[in-house]
Amino acid sequence: MRRSLTLIAVIAAFLTIIFPSKVNAQNKGYDGKFLPQTYVTDSEKPTLVMLTASWCPPCNTMKKQVMKEKDVEEALGKMNVVLLDVDTKEGKELAPGFTEVGFENAIPYFCILDKNGKVVKALTGGTSAEQFLKFLSSAFK
Repeated sequence: MRRSLTLIAVIAAFLTIIFPSKVNAQNKGYDGKFLPQTYVTDSEKPTLVMLTASWCPPCNTMKKQVMKEKDVEEALGKMNVVLLDVDTKEGKELAPGFTEVGFENAIPYFCILDKNGKVVKALTGGTSAEQFLKFLSSAFK
């Protein structure tokens, strides 16, 4: 029994080397500088990162109204969307990494990353659905 399990493990390792998974092949270029790759559910889509907080009125307006508008919701459906609460351990660890691209502890803060984890565009503050949609469209250029 032990011998057959070892043989199966060796074969599995060999096949992994010979036929690397599609996910691994697609994500080779993801640098993880701003957001760890573990947050990206679909490596073929751009990622929208929103730095937010539950007590922030403009953040809540963006989440509950602007991001619920039909056209905005449709655009967000074509992206990975990551909401990071700056008051949580996770948010406190990741938010400072965005200072290089305009985050100055003002929320809401939005950052679009391409499929390789590189910054496409950033936005600070709440905005209208129309303006937010224009911002999101930069992810697909």
